[in-house]
Amino acid sequence: MNPEEYRKLRELEQEHWFYAGKREIVRHWINHFAPLTPEATLVDCGAGTGSFAVEMHGRCRVLAVDDHQQSLEILRRVLPPEHVREGSALALPVPDASVDCLTALDVLEHVEQDEAAIREFARVQKPGGIGVITVPALPALWSDWDVALHHFRRYRKQHLIRVLAQPGFRLEHCHYLNVAALPAIYLARKIRAWT
Repeated sequence: MNPEEYRKLRELEQEHWFYAGKREIVRHWINHFAPLTPEATLVDCGAGTGSFAVEMHGRCRVLAVDDHQQSLEILRRVLPPEHVREGSALALPVPDASVDCLTALDVLEHVEQDEAAIREFARVQKPGGIGVITVPALPALWSDWDVALHHFRRYRKQHLIRVLAQPGFRLEHCHYLNVAALPAIYLARKIRAWT
């Protein structure tokens, strides 16, 4: 993406109900399963434009990680530079068993070797730590948008559960977001494909 597209994405993520709602749901999950203290470490893997990391900064010790230079430039503008590191889902720049909470919000679909990424998440997770992962759902919804965003896949719930089970994660909760909108999204994508 060019710098102007990143700027637009940052604005969209700040204002659009979908992104704001997703961040609120993620915060709810974190607070429900393992409330974070100010001393807790949260790694936001694939932090992108930093919307979630910025919201969590001040509530705990946040480390925003990304492997795209444009994202890193934005992250260093919206967070203290010491809270930003270059790294990827396959090589997180943190020691073993050092993370209380890891978030990967719409990241796994960009990683060809998703199971290797999950093993890396397990490596950095403290015993009793939590991870919150969101991914695009349902291969039937695959569209040009997925291609434009360089996705390797969309997930069915069973596929994600199987991937997460590999390193022995204990799954607390897995569900689809925005289920009520799925029929309309599916129909719109099919109509677009036919035209």
